[in-house]
Amino acid sequence: MNLFDGLTSHQVLSVLATVVIFTVAAGVCLVALLAFGVRSGLMAARATRDVPKASDTELWLFFLASLSGLLSIFAMIFVGLVGGSVFAETFLDNVLLLAVSLALILIGGLLLLLGASLAFLTVRRARRSTSAPA
Repeated sequence: MNLFDGLTSHQVLSVLATVVIFTVAAGVCLVALLAFGVRSGLMAARATRDVPKASDTELWLFFLASLSGLLSIFAMIFVGLVGGSVFAETFLDNVLLLAVSLALILIGGLLLLLGASLAFLTVRRARRSTSAPA
């Protein structure tokens, strides 16, 4: 069985690029949602009860990172539905959409890193203040 039977090399490249972009966008969205749930105390509440609660800024950064990954996925899906042709071909032929989708994924990754750095600083500051002798 040939997975890409009947496709040209350009079409195979389009399919593989689309798979990679979808996977990265879904990964950013999923990791940001997990971080939001854990830091807000909704997930793993027993394991994180000694950890200080997250600030509103930190939670908003995780939420916006997840939203940007989700918006990137929605943009790719709706252009594929409206385009009327093979999705991967439409996606890579439209240079503006490709740039916007990649920009949303990169912004989501940046927001995820900013939220994670704020979480790291919050937890480290709380542990340092409790372990310091008075």
